Amino acid sequence: MATDDDATAHHQYVKVEYGPDNTQTKVTATDGLPIQGDGTDLKVTLDSEAVVLGAGTAEIGKLAAGAAAIGSVTANAGTNLNTSALLTTTAHDAAFGTAGTADAQVRTVQGVASMTPILVNATGQGDVPITLDGEAVVLGAGTAEIGKLAAGSASIGTLGANSGTDIGDVDVTSISAGANLVGDVGISGARTSGGTSIFRSIDLDEGTLEIVKASAGQLYWIHAMNLAATVRFVKIYNAASGTIGTGTPVLTFPIATQGDTNGAGFVFSVPNGVAFSTGITIGASTGVADADTGAPGANEVIVNVGFA
Repeated sequence: MATDDDATAHHQYVKVEYGPDNTQTKVTATDGLPIQGDGTDLKVTLDSEAVVLGAGTAEIGKLAAGAAAIGSVTANAGTNLNTSALLTTTAHDAAFGTAGTADAQVRTVQGVASMTPILVNATGQGDVPITLDGEAVVLGAGTAEIGKLAAGSASIGTLGANSGTDIGDVDVTSISAGANLVGDVGISGARTSGGTSIFRSIDLDEGTLEIVKASAGQLYWIHAMNLAATVRFVKIYNAASGTIGTGTPVLTFPIATQGDTNGAGFVFSVPNGVAFSTGITIGASTGVADADTGAPGANEVIVNVGFA
């Protein structure tokens, strides 16, 4: 028998033993006190969280390797949860689908207060998917910084006009001179410049064609008069030169007559113009056939032409 005197009373020292009748097994640091379960699992509660230890050899406080998670792990500002590489090269390859390097592993996970940046080396790994507010963003090959956009043609979201440096807002006064129209231009009043150029002939006939324009252009209007007693024909060619009776006219206009020399004619107008890719040349003959070379009399056919 032994006691411990704490100055108020003697407390008996007792050694813990277990075993059936006539058998005593001492409980030591290496030979623990057995716990009888209910025949299934041994249930242990840690800080109100139930932990189930299944069949096998396990120590509370020391977890064997496995895939199961125990409760939740909260962040801390102290020792790293794991100071070794979380992903081996093999595991990294399986996650990214292509061969990786040690640089591509996520090396250390720490508490939030001391979290170090996670380095992802995407060399040879294709695109790195990133999600911003539920929207998937793909950064392709190249050098880019998140938060700093490099020059390119892609747009992110919708940009509205502002009073500072405009993005997507065009100042009409700063548009350089050019041939393209901006919007639809209407007539705002009389002008002192512009309009069509004028060609005039008071004796249009057969033979050598008269040149309205020796290069590509547009025909906008024609005023033609016939002062002969019979019909005359105006023929217009897509050519820079030529003669009546050679080639095929683009336009052939008969000019009516009153049966005398009092004159009759027509006005032809096309606001959008008739395109001529080579040139604009014109002549007249007494017959409608393309090959006709009949000669009108002097000053019988008079034309005025507007072109550009």
